[in-house]
Amino acid sequence: MTLSRELTVLRAIRLARATLMRRLVEHAMAHLAETGKESAAPSLSPEELRQLKSEGVVQIAEIFFLFEETGMSDPALLRSRLEMHNEALGAKLAQMREDNLAHTPEGLSRDRLASGILDDGKIQMLVDEAEWGELRFDQSSLSSLLIELMAPESCRTLVILLAKFGFLKRIGTNNVRIRSLGKLEQLYREHLAQIADAIGHVEQAA
Repeated sequence: MTLSRELTVLRAIRLARATLMRRLVEHAMAHLAETGKESAAPSLSPEELRQLKSEGVVQIAEIFFLFEETGMSDPALLRSRLEMHNEALGAKLAQMREDNLAHTPEGLSRDRLASGILDDGKIQMLVDEAEWGELRFDQSSLSSLLIELMAPESCRTLVILLAKFGFLKRIGTNNVRIRSLGKLEQLYREHLAQIADAIGHVEQAA
């Protein structure tokens, strides 16, 4: 049976997603073995597996990939991107007030959206970090950037998980900063490349 172009693409997306999930787990287990935090045969709990394979982890991987791919370690570009984030949320809040809406079509409250707006101090702190050639978020700023996709507490939980398994580094105790160690971006890039390759084959066969 010959699959339609659409089904071929859908199959590629599903296969790439399964590959991404497998590689996330493989890296997590390898990290546990290397750091000696587990026995000779490290394993993840059912809850850790569920969280690691969640949509939230994919969303965090995506945002780190996007920031790397679009050159956001450049302070000027980073400031512009953060200001655009604020402007987009501000426009949505203004429209909700104008339409007298308490929630977005996705069910997010005005307070939830408002909590995603970065104040000037947080923007400056992120830009200052970029001046040193590294893109590091404080934990609350990353939550703000992902506010339309997940609740802050969910983001915090996943950040802790990803740090445990060697994808992120958490720095500090009170004002926790987060730096990617590069593996998330790599795996997400390979995930997209797998899909792009499959689509390319479909187009060549058309």
